[in-house]
This record gives sequence, structure tokens and C-alpha cells, in this order.
Amino acid sequence: MKRFVIICGIAVAVATLFYMTREEWFSFMVIGRLPFTGIILPAAMMMGFWMIIVPACIIWAKSISVTFWNSIEMLGRFDQRRINRQFRLAARTHHAATQQVSLAMVATWLAITQRYLTQADATTKADDQSTARLAVATN
Repeated sequence: MKRFVIICGIAVAVATLFYMTREEWFSFMVIGRLPFTGIILPAAMMMGFWMIIVPACIIWAKSISVTFWNSIEMLGRFDQRRINRQFRLAARTHHAATQQVSLAMVATWLAITQRYLTQADATTKADDQSTARLAVATN
């Protein structure tokens, strides 16, 4: 779709320019008068011009087209690299945030476990003391 829009835009621009300067271009192609001047080229020079320009245009048209679309592809690759870089940076930021959350969860778990172990240890000591008192009382 982009390619079609670009080609249509170029065609409209060329048609507009040709319409505005059609008399000058027609005079150049038919009688060899240089556009926007009063200079008329000799017939031999016009023959040489057309013998050189037509094959050159055929050859250059293909190479210019290939070069143009290669440059468009290169710009697309640069844009894709930029997008990939943004995704990588976002993933790293997300990874760092996930690491911080994970560390916070581990710290919370350790604090709860430590508290539970402290309470369990205190309960065990109390049970040991009551068992010892019971043993002393029964003896």
C-alpha cells in the first residue's frame, strides 16, 4: 500500500510539472530547443543525446528502483532495531522490578519464618520446663 501511494504521489507531481512546462519539453523533444532558453541544438547533437539517454534511462531506471527500495528496507530495519531495543529495555526494567518483588517476598518469608521459629522455640522451652516440673513433682 505504501509503495502504491508513493508511486501515485510521484506520478501526480510529474504530471503537474509536465503540464505546467509542456510546451518547453515538447519543443526540446521535437526541435531540440533547450527548455527555458532560446538555444536550439543541432540535429546530430539531438541524435547523440537520444542514443545515449534512452539506454541510460532504461539501465538507470532499474538500478534507481532497486536502490530506492533497498533504502526503504534499510530504514525499516533501523526502525525495527529501535523497536526491538525498546522491547529489550522494557523487559530489563520489568525483570529488575520482578527481582525486587521476589527479594521482598523472600525477605517477608524469612521474617515470618524467623518469628514462627522463635515462637516455636519459646513454646518448646515452656513445654520442657513444665515437663521438668511435673517430673520433679512426681518424684
